[in-house]
Amino acid sequence: MKNNKFKRNQNTLSLSPDMKISDVIRLWPQTLNTFIRMGFTPLKNPLLRKTVAGLVTIEKAAFTRNIDLNILMLNLQNSITNPTERNEGFIDPDKLRYDENTIPDLNGELNLVGLIPCPISNIVTEMFDAFIQKNYSSKKVRLAWWIAAEGGGTVDIKNYVVSIAKSGLYESFPDYFMAVGTELFLHDDYCRKMYHEDVFIEGNSISYKRPEFEKLEDPNKKLNLQFLVYFTFYCTPETMDDLPLPETWFDLTNPEYKGKIVLPSLNLPVIPDFLAALYYHLGDSLFVQFCRNVSFALHPSQSSSRKIKKNSPSIFITPIHFSNIIKSKGHVHIVPEDGPVAVPAYYVKTSSKPKARSIENYLTSKELMEVYYKNGSFIPNRKDILIEYPLDNIITRPWASLFDIIPDNLLEQLLQNFKLSESI
Repeated sequence: MKNNKFKRNQNTLSLSPDMKISDVIRLWPQTLNTFIRMGFTPLKNPLLRKTVAGLVTIEKAAFTRNIDLNILMLNLQNSITNPTERNEGFIDPDKLRYDENTIPDLNGELNLVGLIPCPISNIVTEMFDAFIQKNYSSKKVRLAWWIAAEGGGTVDIKNYVVSIAKSGLYESFPDYFMAVGTELFLHDDYCRKMYHEDVFIEGNSISYKRPEFEKLEDPNKKLNLQFLVYFTFYCTPETMDDLPLPETWFDLTNPEYKGKIVLPSLNLPVIPDFLAALYYHLGDSLFVQFCRNVSFALHPSQSSSRKIKKNSPSIFITPIHFSNIIKSKGHVHIVPEDGPVAVPAYYVKTSSKPKARSIENYLTSKELMEVYYKNGSFIPNRKDILIEYPLDNIITRPWASLFDIIPDNLLEQLLQNFKLSESI
């Protein structure tokens, strides 16, 4: 008879890697939150929980999602053993999506929200979970946290921030918030008012920051620089129509490249800072010509996996992580002579609770930042981590421009002129 082994009292059962996910959730409903937080977001769909989850074991699911089985088992077991005393701040899966008129209550003594790059989202989530288990599970401190990957999690995080910004209930903002780019921190629609009203306070003073990145540091010490995302480009010589390979960003303004350039997807949080940096680097007229040369936009993962076809675009602008992926596919990776475009990633803090200090230390720790670099080619703001890319010859958005409305409006107008398709 099906599932006879689960007819016993659930307290007598032992969790094992060969158990079906549906059985685990049926026996211990609190594990659903654990699965979702560990990356199994499809389980938010009740239909999938009734169908696919009944076919897949914990071990197979961990393998397909590239998640460490031991870490997954540890988290599941912990939620089973302490169903009402969890310190990770699990969020009800039915409340993971918010509209901008609803402020979610993270309900923690300490709260952290983060939007992190896709390539490292799984491993960073695992590492952060292990850190919380080690440092907070025994301290009776409820730490509520929500880390989402760029792409699928962007809309949710943006709506969360907008809901707080529109309400003016700034006390609802988490103790720590991290994101790539400055849009969520300084755009009028998001946190600019909070920035000016000193909701964000100065972070920890640290001595290991890279002096080369000083121009990206907030002079008001409210945004704390974690790492940089470097943008370069790669070319497919087979579709260049005998044109020379571009060597600089200025080369991409050449009318001969019209229709041959692909931008990253325009809905990524890094795009406003990337385009703004390029705008100030090229100047108004050349930036307009660059826009005219762009053919369409793709998510970087789609760009790096595309097959070479006749009459396909030839020049793909992507974060350097994705450019490295395609080296073995017959493409040519180019680090422009005038330097990569660098988009900063920051975190902010809103309180000085002593119990939260270890969280802040971990956000910029060598252990975590090395993973950002080794697994995603993101450039850490730590001078004790050796990297192979340029540090001083980088193109960035001038800090003063972040508070100038005119360039933002100009960029929005130019974006509308792209008339891009997200896929072909």
